[in-house]
Amino acid sequence: MAQQERSGNVKFITVIGFVLAILLLLWLAVQLVSFIPSAFNSLASLADGVNNYRPTADLSIATPNSVVNSGDAFTVTWEQPRQEGVYEFSYECAEGATTVDVRYQNDIIPLVCGESLTLESGTAEIELSVMTADQRFTDVVYTLAFVPENGNDAVVETDTVTIVNASIAAGTVAETEVETEIVEAPVSEPEGEVAGESADEAPETTPTTPAEQPIYYRTVETPIYAIPQSDPNGTVDLAVSLVGVGYVVNNTFYKSNTITTRQTGAIRFVVKNIGTKTSDEWTYNAELPADIDFESNDQAPLKPNEEAFITLSFAGADRDGVELVTVDIETDEDAVSTNNNLFWAITIID
Repeated sequence: MAQQERSGNVKFITVIGFVLAILLLLWLAVQLVSFIPSAFNSLASLADGVNNYRPTADLSIATPNSVVNSGDAFTVTWEQPRQEGVYEFSYECAEGATTVDVRYQNDIIPLVCGESLTLESGTAEIELSVMTADQRFTDVVYTLAFVPENGNDAVVETDTVTIVNASIAAGTVAETEVETEIVEAPVSEPEGEVAGESADEAPETTPTTPAEQPIYYRTVETPIYAIPQSDPNGTVDLAVSLVGVGYVVNNTFYKSNTITTRQTGAIRFVVKNIGTKTSDEWTYNAELPADIDFESNDQAPLKPNEEAFITLSFAGADRDGVELVTVDIETDEDAVSTNNNLFWAITIID
């Protein structure tokens, strides 16, 4: 009988313990359910804080190669901070002639050293083309700055790319012979006196103002040591390429993405003999804004590796919009004709 009572007590205690365990589990479940939302909110807040804070090093500029040939295009990429803001890209002025073109949003933008180009938020890469003229190796230092919209300090990263001009011998600095000429298109002289009549008897005529003609400035650069002997059995290959567009003030050319109707616009290009034989005389034709057609006089022959820089100015553009500029090189002897033409669009504003 006592044994049965003990067995009953054990069963009762077991049932009571089981019920208490269930109640404890239910209480713990209620507490867990009430804790989870605040925990997730804290984690989300922490994640946002981590995402919105990126130290300076996280901009991480990268290029495929640290050494690039002059004139070759290469891409600059970077990581984007998880903030709204804009980027400012610029490069330092380097010793010698250096030009940088930036391909951004399907436009090619000539960028002057020391000036900055603003890039929209969300931009993660641009394409650069750097040309050098005076040294075999030129270090170009460029800077990318991220300016947050929230007013925080800008994040600034600087990198360097080495540009190699293979046409210049190693360990030398280019020596050049410079020949400059300024040529104005001729203006027609007034007609002479009519035969048998004196000047007093000549019929009166209304004076007309001739349309302003283009002026071109030509500079020939001759790297002395880089010019091989002309091969009589070789080939001539004249190639034209754009240096930049802009405007001219006091015979000085300034690059600009746009020009106004009040400025004297200009296009600067280079013609180079990339063949192995000295060329014959050559000419070029240009179609410019304001419906100007220009035909040059005979240009002096170019030796192998010799190049002529030509700045062709124009005035009288009286309408705004995008105007097409074309340049065509003409010569009797040229191995390749596909590189004899240049097409470019100039934006004109009031």
